Amino acid sequence: MDSDVDSSPRVIEFPSACAVLDAIPCLPVRVLVVTDSGAGEQGRRGLAGRLLRMGESLGVDEGLAVKERPLADWSAAGGASERFDVIYLRCCDIPAESAEEMRPAAHVSAGLQALLRDSSARFWLLDHRVDGAQGSRQRVVSEGLCRDVVSRGGPPAILLPLQWGAERRLDFHQALLEWSLHDAPLELAVARATGGSGPVPVLFLPSGRRHGLDLGRLFEDYRCRIDATHAALRMLSVELASLTAGTPGAAVLRDRLAIQQELWVERMRLVKASCVEINRDRDPAGWSRLRSSLDLLNQVEADVAEARAEIEALQLAGLGSEAER
Repeated sequence: MDSDVDSSPRVIEFPSACAVLDAIPCLPVRVLVVTDSGAGEQGRRGLAGRLLRMGESLGVDEGLAVKERPLADWSAAGGASERFDVIYLRCCDIPAESAEEMRPAAHVSAGLQALLRDSSARFWLLDHRVDGAQGSRQRVVSEGLCRDVVSRGGPPAILLPLQWGAERRLDFHQALLEWSLHDAPLELAVARATGGSGPVPVLFLPSGRRHGLDLGRLFEDYRCRIDATHAALRMLSVELASLTAGTPGAAVLRDRLAIQQELWVERMRLVKASCVEINRDRDPAGWSRLRSSLDLLNQVEADVAEARAEIEALQLAGLGSEAER
């Protein structure tokens, strides 16, 4: 990955906000490659496998998932039942509203907006390959599609130059994801992935400053949750000590939770050690380790919350018994 060559994209900004970008990112990073039949006929399949191999070489493993699906009908593009953070849309033809108008057909915009909304995509890329006399016309249509989607609250869009060849497009796809996994802001990731000279991509941005995978924010949330869980464990110790011997079932609950608390403390030690390691290395492989660590943290959070609820229920039952007496 060559970081010394930079080619800044042409940036077009919109005042509209994209609600998805306000949410904390999730792991694994999920990528969807959507390819129409024309793109396949040009021998442009295989991107999904290439991205997965790149992720494996970086040590991302469980931190990255890539899927591929065909695009048969723009009207049915939506309805995604899974989350996808990044969508690569690779097509040869974007239907226009009419032969006279150089803007995307309404069903194309609606279908794409539905796909991006249903999948909670954080950004998407339009790899629109057109050969022959239709190039200039289709360029206007593809730009219009990006403008339409982003101006209506959609996530950032990246439009590749029509002049790029197939291999340069594939190299860009791979480099863009790699820089994104390094947590580069989207504009910087596009610039670094472009490299070389010649035409540059166009980047369509909604309002705000959080564009891209924004994985650093996920890590900050992870650290805050570790602190909160440590505080909850300390409160659990206080609440266990407050259980009175005369409360029915108090001794059994206290002994059981005391044993479980030792296990939770040990698990949090592992989570904390993973956090320190990931923060030290700051490489894409950390997202795989973070995925495993988050699963462990989620379980400890749920177990501690359940334990504290048990203590509260027992205390309330004890108060009720005293009131009856």
